[in-house]
Amino acid sequence: PASRPAADPRAIPGLGAIREVHDLNRAMTVLWQAEAATHMGRRVAVAVTNAPGPRVGTLLEMTDEGLLLETDGAGRVTTRYEHISGIDVEEPATRPAP
Repeated sequence: PASRPAADPRAIPGLGAIREVHDLNRAMTVLWQAEAATHMGRRVAVAVTNAPGPRVGTLLEMTDEGLLLETDGAGRVTTRYEHISGIDVEEPATRPAP
């Protein structure tokens, strides 16, 4: 029997390879990097797809793959760009005047 060529990991059965998915992922990475660059060193809340709540911490670093946060409870955590659905500055809680 003839051997079959290796399947493309981005191939969709019946449709073939879909290049636009990769292009969209790259475009979103560039957008999240631009957004994060304005918040470096600040406390942020990063909304993560399918997570019960945001990851809150100080934005330490942007890499090619994601963001590095220093959190209060878990220490340093990395969030990949493809899992980010929002980045907001975490404003310090204001205390009522005595």
